[in-house]
Amino acid sequence: MSPRSFRRTTKAASVPIPSSHVPERYRDGAAQELRRLGRRAAGSGRAGKAQHGIDALSGREREIAELVSQGKTNREIGEILFLSPKTIENHLSRIFSKLQVSSRTEVARQVERSRENVPG
Repeated sequence: MSPRSFRRTTKAASVPIPSSHVPERYRDGAAQELRRLGRRAAGSGRAGKAQHGIDALSGREREIAELVSQGKTNREIGEILFLSPKTIENHLSRIFSKLQVSSRTEVARQVERSRENVPG
């Protein structure tokens, strides 16, 4: 490939494609590949979400918070979700930050409160 065609190829690859035009499974794979290369994916698709509280948690974070409220350890949660205990630890760090809490007990309380506020 000549340097000129390489420039055109890389230039075309940097044109943003609206995420609504890309199936989720491809977005996730592309974002993972960008992280592997030390780059950041443009737009996480989470703009406008609550900054604190249960509503600020991602689906995976909610899942982990639910398991914490059931008294599961990081190792047990990792086995259930097929993740390493270190990955669970990283998720919990973000959960603590988003919920503005400092313990697993407080996470469990917030999960319980969110259940009480669900209509039905």
